Amino acid sequence: MEPAAVEPTAAGHLAPLLQLMQRDGVSEHELQLAVATRGYYPADTPLANYDSQFVAGKLVAHWDGVRQIVDQVRRNVAV
Repeated sequence: MEPAAVEPTAAGHLAPLLQLMQRDGVSEHELQLAVATRGYYPADTPLANYDSQFVAGKLVAHWDGVRQIVDQVRRNVAV
């Protein structure tokens, strides 16, 4: 299944995150679920509403770990 595209006009602070998501085939919904499992934001919070420090300091800076959480979410959803 092809990941859902995130609007390219999204806030500038999301650009590095969106590039990582596109590179690794992570959809907005998958990322939202991963973030929610760690209690940072509710699953229905749009990426555009994520704080810029959270995006840069947690998601982009620790992308490999975020990808592992996304993979866990994928496995749990597939069950």
